[in-house]
Amino acid sequence: MYDEIKKIRIICVVFAVLSALAAVFRIFILKNYVEESNGLYTSATAGNLFLCAAAVLVIIPVIISFALKWNEKDRKPLFKTTAVRIGAFVCALAFSALTVYYILNTVKTMKLELLPTACMVFSLLSALYFAFAAFGKERFSPENSLFPTFPAIYTACAVISAFLDVNTQINASDRSFTMLAMVLAMYFFICEAEYSVMLRNDEKNAKYLNARERRFFAAGVMTFSVIIAVCVPQLVCEKNYGAEFLRNMLLVSFGLYAFVRTAKL
Repeated sequence: MYDEIKKIRIICVVFAVLSALAAVFRIFILKNYVEESNGLYTSATAGNLFLCAAAVLVIIPVIISFALKWNEKDRKPLFKTTAVRIGAFVCALAFSALTVYYILNTVKTMKLELLPTACMVFSLLSALYFAFAAFGKERFSPENSLFPTFPAIYTACAVISAFLDVNTQINASDRSFTMLAMVLAMYFFICEAEYSVMLRNDEKNAKYLNARERRFFAAGVMTFSVIIAVCVPQLVCEKNYGAEFLRNMLLVSFGLYAFVRTAKL
């Protein structure tokens, strides 16, 4: 078992390094080959190269997850290591800042629209969840099945909101890759919430538990890899410290949390 954990940690570190290199390349693209007015590439070659890099960061973890040997014979809860608590605390801070932004924006506009209100509510609930993860009991109990779903629901609302946003060109590179990062983060949180759902007797077999570990590993590696490659460069190149900045900060906090959780640090 120790050897498997060591392999997982090495794989996570390797993908973190690869995604960091992709992030450097994307910073170069954003500064030189993206039109600021609409977010579109001015060089198809540069865009295609980064698209290939992003595809590698998504596809290879899935392949590796099937190559690794998973030997889960019993249901195991997710323990809260020091690194996980730190990652959860950073997510709680990011969600808290985003919640304040939603509240101030609602007060400013004096409008309660469906999607922004849903994002505000689930942002607050997600902040509470991560605060519980940072300062609560050592491990999540299977009975706490609603709490871990809040980040996934928030991310789903944010994806829908981003898709319907008419202020950004729909095929802009920033928008497309950010939506990919959010979808992967949503899937990761769904996989994490799976640990806190009560299992039926027929789901407690080794085959199901191993498949669950495989999904969680693949989701985690894909999430932090794409977030590092996509959202860190956008955060570095961001000139407007508003909603976009807070969103990228939140996604980067997701990446940190996904890394420490997946690497079992």
